[in-house]
Amino acid sequence: MTEEAFSTFLYFTDTSYDYGLITRKKYIARLINIFRINGMDIHEYYNIKEKDDEKREYENNEIDEEITTEIESDTSQIVKLSTEFYAIDNVLYFSTIKKGKYCKWRFHETDADDKPSIPHGHGIEKADYKLDPYTSKIYDIKKGFDKEISKEDDEFIVYLWNNEDFRRLATLNIKHHINNLNKHSLYWTNYRGLTHSPYKLPKRRKR
Repeated sequence: MTEEAFSTFLYFTDTSYDYGLITRKKYIARLINIFRINGMDIHEYYNIKEKDDEKREYENNEIDEEITTEIESDTSQIVKLSTEFYAIDNVLYFSTIKKGKYCKWRFHETDADDKPSIPHGHGIEKADYKLDPYTSKIYDIKKGFDKEISKEDDEFIVYLWNNEDFRRLATLNIKHHINNLNKHSLYWTNYRGLTHSPYKLPKRRKR
């Protein structure tokens, strides 16, 4: 395949994913296949120095970065796509292994709902409960979002934001709202007090 054809394929693949025309699973599968066809190493093309940078910053406890690399360095893990991270309806999600104060939580990558936060958790054992991972507030959707019913344990929130898969999903859900649901920049200022990139996530913290 010529360099021009390769670049064109990548462009249309990225565009199709950005506009929600293909799922993340199909997006990753297409990338893997095109690199294999061309005899290329996928993680040489996508500069994976981010992993080393994150490790160094984590040790210094100074992380407050935008996550822009969406391809894992271990291709075998991309192909595998753990069952915890892949929903039956072909939309990716992250389900917590650890149980919170009341239940385990599930976060959807392409969740169009912006209440109470982007992303937000859906209670697995408590279907009416939602979690704002930024403020730790838990809401009962039957009672609305005017007043939280409780707050999630701080240890659990630290567990969430220290989890690489959760941070990746949070970035993808934010991206979904920006690219597909036309969230204006002022929305993020009002919602999270951000005057900079909405991709800026809470810092990792030592437990």
